Amino acid sequence: MRLPWYFASIFLVTAIPSSAGILISSPGGSAATMNFTTFATGLSFAIGMTSLPSGNVIVGTTTRPASVSASFENFFYGSGKVLKFADANNDGVADGPAQVIYSAAGAVTGVASAGDFLVVSTTGAGSAAAANRQDLLILAPSGGGNFTSLGSLRLDMPNPYNNMTVASAAAGGGSYYVYFHVASGTHEGAAGPDVSVTGLLNGTVQGGSIYRITVDPSNAAVPVSGLTQIARGIRNLGGMNVAANGDLFFTDNGWDINLAAVSADELNRVPAASLGGSVIDFGYASNYIDYNTGLATGSNGLAPVVAFIPSGGKQRIGISGSAEAPGSFPVEMQDGEFVSFHGDFYKSGVNNVLNPVVFYNRATNTYFDLVAAGQAGLGNIDSLMSTNNALFLADFTSGVAFQPNTGIIYRLAPASIPEPSTAVLVFVALAAISRRVKLRNYSAF
Repeated sequence: MRLPWYFASIFLVTAIPSSAGILISSPGGSAATMNFTTFATGLSFAIGMTSLPSGNVIVGTTTRPASVSASFENFFYGSGKVLKFADANNDGVADGPAQVIYSAAGAVTGVASAGDFLVVSTTGAGSAAAANRQDLLILAPSGGGNFTSLGSLRLDMPNPYNNMTVASAAAGGGSYYVYFHVASGTHEGAAGPDVSVTGLLNGTVQGGSIYRITVDPSNAAVPVSGLTQIARGIRNLGGMNVAANGDLFFTDNGWDINLAAVSADELNRVPAASLGGSVIDFGYASNYIDYNTGLATGSNGLAPVVAFIPSGGKQRIGISGSAEAPGSFPVEMQDGEFVSFHGDFYKSGVNNVLNPVVFYNRATNTYFDLVAAGQAGLGNIDSLMSTNNALFLADFTSGVAFQPNTGIIYRLAPASIPEPSTAVLVFVALAAISRRVKLRNYSAF
């Protein structure tokens, strides 16, 4: 029978042990032709990645104060460092230790490039007293590979522990569009309040929305302009990316009432033609896909590309990163989006059976698990970033949840000589399946 619009199908997959020690999977077996390597290790809360025109990989990290315990809330009391990695021979392993190119007062939650500039989102400003604060920093090269801040857009949220995600695209004339989201700031089904913006731009933004600014690297005196609302009716965006055709994709976490799931996690799209036009409404909080039934509640919000609901006794929990598939990838991994899931909030390894990385095919409305959930050494892959020929995956903490210096970056890329398979695990095909992921009780990740 024909599937409803919010369902996708999942197919037979084979799991191939990679050189990184993590199983990767694909229905047609093309995973066996890929190199999946450990790019960098020992990172402290790795989240937010981009690349520079030079090809260097940029990642945001956060150092938690030594006086606090390993907990979710205390991540937001940390101070951030933006790191740069090089891989001159393109072997999928960073050439050496990272260079710290910028130190931020708050915890880093997102990174995007705008030509030679960087845009970095931070939260907390380094203390519990500033837990409601978020900043969108505009960074310019300052010599020696380092960066300096030209200023920021500051948001003072009504509640603490919110995350801001960023994405960018060329705007023409040497300028760049930078997209950022304003969290709804609510744990349950309520629309977000208005929030004041100060700094490089002044104004008011609506909670639960995506906004766009224009960044001009040629004008250091006035580097940003054009604060524009793109979309609203969004609860808690996890990942965001601009596809090659100009469409803006983003993930959005569903909501709970007293730990009971209400709405499904989603992958959403704003068509390129709509960016900068009328504001697109995605319907939160009155319009959503019911987590338990898969049925739509309300009819005013724009429907998601796919909603992830339970099926076959399995779930995907805590939707987070997103990235477009590189054009050099095998055919079965083209024309689509990679999406990651944080999984069980405080678990990792074999105890976290809810944290796969999924490939969704836009043309066929099907998906499969590229990275299987519940693997030893796998924690919470919260950030994805793609280049022309590779997918980078950042594991926030690969060991005990919220332990610093356990973050890992992996790289997936085509191999000229396929790596041999040492084991093949066959999973039973599941049809018409879509399974959702939740972040319980938090509006941050």
